[in-house]
Amino acid sequence: MEVTAAVWVCLLALVIAGGSSSSSVEARKKSLKLDSFEFTGRDCRANVASITDFGGVGDGNTSNTKAFQAAMDSLAKYSSEGGSLLYVPPGRWLTSSFNITSSHFTLYLDQDAVLLAAQSGVRIKTAVGRGGYVKDIYVRRFTMKTMKWAFWMTGNYGSHPDNNYDPNAIPVVENINYRDMVAENVSMAAKLEGIGGDPFTGICISNVTIGLAEKAKKLQWNCTDIAGVTSSVTPKACDLLPDQGEKQTSCNFPDDTLAIEEVEAHACSYSKRYL
Repeated sequence: MEVTAAVWVCLLALVIAGGSSSSSVEARKKSLKLDSFEFTGRDCRANVASITDFGGVGDGNTSNTKAFQAAMDSLAKYSSEGGSLLYVPPGRWLTSSFNITSSHFTLYLDQDAVLLAAQSGVRIKTAVGRGGYVKDIYVRRFTMKTMKWAFWMTGNYGSHPDNNYDPNAIPVVENINYRDMVAENVSMAAKLEGIGGDPFTGICISNVTIGLAEKAKKLQWNCTDIAGVTSSVTPKACDLLPDQGEKQTSCNFPDDTLAIEEVEAHACSYSKRYL
């Protein structure tokens, strides 16, 4: 899979695992300098790093899977210390999927960053017995190319180290938001499988156009045990994600003004430093 940017900036197949809260994926339209950059948001992250700080090489040939995972592991310790941000500078970054398991985290992609990765799109995986939560996830402004699924969520990821897990440990998956995205050459738009009796809720998808592959699946949206809404999504989503039409034109993001609160925007700036 190649994910690239023209007006839209790119992202790879992203795996988001349990335990994430208030996390976001951002692709910026303005190219950024490696040593410092600025952006506007509701919250400024206190800790920042570049993927190059962890040995990342954007030459299109070097695998960066270990670098991305090392960055995730290192930045996770700042979840309760003002959060963290990982910057991906211009280049072609080869990587397989990696896990984001920390709270208050932003993945910040330069306009000229191209990520070469797997074909699973944006994935959230969990299972009964894992407990924890995946909530307040925000993903927007990128293009994906050549995907099996654009969106993939599963509550039946059956990997446990042994049979002694607690079947009453039910994970919570809620407030998952995707907007302003384009996908090309996709086999299936979405495979969204919640947990029976404990559905994934608060899913919002807006302003998303998914171009289908020549041999695309006949069923484009496979949805079970989920709840949410969509707006301006092509192809049309499943019945569990009804189109809101003019009632809700886009999903609310943290730096937007929400109906229930006044959000003050901050000018955030970062200088490169090693963690």
